[in-house]
Amino acid sequence: GSTMKPLAVYTPALEEGYEVFDLLDDSPLNIEGYQPKNYDKQYRGQVTMYDAVVNSYNVPPVWLLNEIGLEKGTKAVEKFGIPLQEEDQALGIALGGMHDGTSPLAMAQAYSAFANNGTMVEAHSIQKIEDAEGKVIAKWKSKSTTVTKPEIAQKITYMLKGVVEEGTGERAQLDGFDIAGKTGSTQLPFANEGGTKDHWFVGYTPNIVGAVWLGYDQTDESHYLATSSSGTTPVIFREILAKVGSELPDDKFSLASVEKKYKNEVKKIKEREEKARKEKEKEN
Repeated sequence: GSTMKPLAVYTPALEEGYEVFDLLDDSPLNIEGYQPKNYDKQYRGQVTMYDAVVNSYNVPPVWLLNEIGLEKGTKAVEKFGIPLQEEDQALGIALGGMHDGTSPLAMAQAYSAFANNGTMVEAHSIQKIEDAEGKVIAKWKSKSTTVTKPEIAQKITYMLKGVVEEGTGERAQLDGFDIAGKTGSTQLPFANEGGTKDHWFVGYTPNIVGAVWLGYDQTDESHYLATSSSGTTPVIFREILAKVGSELPDDKFSLASVEKKYKNEVKKIKEREEKARKEKEKEN
């Protein structure tokens, strides 16, 4: 689902020189028969990359992946440790369209790169093994891979923090914690207006990454999810984090340079929005 967008589209696009507040196309799109639609079936003409991420629009990332080149997107996904098949080499990868899908563990590992300034840490569950006397027999050795530059990872975190603060991931908010993340859902394999097959949320603080998946082992017309992901998986993530929160330091993301860079952009956008709101009021 949409949790793939930061990996397949937005990271490689930022690497290619696009910026967080650059305008992306959000109008009807037909690329060799592939016609992505936004969740609300609306189009907005143009939206910033930030808005596209925060509101989880579908058309802009497909348009953007087509602009930068499909290969850049698929190579980025593989760099994030997610293997792809021949059938996955299509623009649908922008929205997480995969033949066999991926696992919550693989997604959590991939997002660890954003929390660690571009360095992905190999996921593990055993830190060490001790014998009955407490002697260490074996210990986990950290393996990490540089996936992108620190500045790119910080820009992604800046946007994914926005998802939690004012977008589809608002229900993941937890007092005292800096949280970034992305919601996602996948389409049903049969015609149904409101339902979805899977719900995802991959979220992180400066110290911990977690991925939540919700769905049925076998999806059919009697077994599917009736709502969007914004009301389910972010809530589960928040509740799990609330239980372990006391074990974690309340560190904040180091985004000072990125926030400074975009401060004026945000100010201009807010001024434009305020002006548009006042003009609308006059009309009414």
